[in-house]
Amino acid sequence: MFAGVVAGAVEAAVTMPMEVTKTRQQYGRNEPMLASMRQAVAASGGIRGLYSGLGVQMLQNAGKIGIRFAVYQNIRGKLSDDPEQDKFLSGFAAGATEALLWVTPCERLKILRIRHAQLPPSQLFGTIFRTEGISSLWVGASPTFVRVTGSNAFRFYVYESIVQKYCGGNAALGGAAVGILSTILNNPVDVLKSEMQASSGKRNFSQTMSFLGSVVREKGLAHIFIAGLPARLVKIGAGQAVIFQVVQWISDDNAKK
Repeated sequence: MFAGVVAGAVEAAVTMPMEVTKTRQQYGRNEPMLASMRQAVAASGGIRGLYSGLGVQMLQNAGKIGIRFAVYQNIRGKLSDDPEQDKFLSGFAAGATEALLWVTPCERLKILRIRHAQLPPSQLFGTIFRTEGISSLWVGASPTFVRVTGSNAFRFYVYESIVQKYCGGNAALGGAAVGILSTILNNPVDVLKSEMQASSGKRNFSQTMSFLGSVVREKGLAHIFIAGLPARLVKIGAGQAVIFQVVQWISDDNAKK
């Protein structure tokens, strides 16, 4: 867990400009990446616009990566006699835990902070809690659950093979590879999540499907597949490289001790 917490905090600091950019593209007009970054800077009167919500993001990342690796390492080998199947199931379980306990409420706060960067956090969050209640932090839980469980199951399932076969044992290269592959596969789910969490109100499953239809009608089917994708590829590719490398360094250091 300690290794995951450190890795998550470092990853957030490194990739926050891409996180802001992809979120703005997903709930906005999907303008080009550099144009979106310029708009974020202009809207906040400086470079801090690209780091709006960094505190929430660092807290979110430290918590979720810590939970992810702690759960994965503690249950691995206990869910199946087949090692390959066990890696997949353990990754799925780790993703489910982090998605429901940690990621969904943190993502909701982060996205609202990015969208309303001009408002003081206390005013923004106070208004949300008064008007929508604490349960509104779990808006977008369904797509978040699908995205996080699928991503973790996939990454843990293929990571060791990719590192050994194609990356010469380099954890950073392996992390970047699994990050890029999983990003391409789950971008539609991430777009839906961002659109939902940037809006107001709570939705059940049927309302989520209706909301998806309204997004497609308003912005086009391509929006679901490509909105924020370049920024996400950079962010998650670099982020997973940092995470797996930092975890490897700390794990190796502990093993030596």
